[in-house]
Amino acid sequence: MNSILHKVMQIVAEQFGEKISDLTPDTRFVEDLHESLEFTETVMACEEEFGINIPDEEAINFVTIGLLAAYIESRFEVDNSVWPPAPKIPSQ
Repeated sequence: MNSILHKVMQIVAEQFGEKISDLTPDTRFVEDLHESLEFTETVMACEEEFGINIPDEEAINFVTIGLLAAYIESRFEVDNSVWPPAPKIPSQ
C-alpha cells in the first residue's frame, strides 16, 4: 500500500470512527460508511494534510477511499512533487 493511500485510510478511519483494518480502497463512503458530514470533514482533512485544494465538483466523484487517494496522487504527479515532503535539513 502506498503512503498516500495509507494516510487517506488513516484520515477516513479517524473521521468515521472506524478501524483502519476494516477499510479497503474499495470501501464506499455513502454505501459502507453512511455519513456525508464525515465525508466533507475527510476531504477537508486531506486538503490540510496534503496541502492541496479539492474542488467540490471533484469531491463529489470520490465514491471510494481509493478514488480519493488516486485523485490526491494525481495532484502530486501533475506538480512533480512527492509526499511526504523530504525533511528540511537546517543549514549550519
